[in-house]
Amino acid sequence: MNKQAMLDLIRQERKRFDNVFRQINEMHLAEAPIVDGWTVKDVVAHVTTWERRTITWLATAARGEPQRILDTEAIDRLNNQTLIENKNRPLELGAVGSRLGH
Repeated sequence: MNKQAMLDLIRQERKRFDNVFRQINEMHLAEAPIVDGWTVKDVVAHVTTWERRTITWLATAARGEPQRILDTEAIDRLNNQTLIENKNRPLELGAVGSRLGH
């Protein structure tokens, strides 16, 4: 897959994600957990955080700086940290934040 095809795929999948997100009533975003105790708001905050991390890592790689390879334990720690940091944030910061970079 070339760079343009990858970018097109990312945009396409992000559009699908946003379309699903828009169909969810705002009141349901922070309600009952849907995956492993995570609410919709938690999942959106998780996706947003990983998007931001990926953008940072890609920019670092483009500058030729060395990249840190994450093992499963490091990824689990980052995911847990993201959940904790966003758990008590207002809905606007956790959920709507997914649209800030787009």
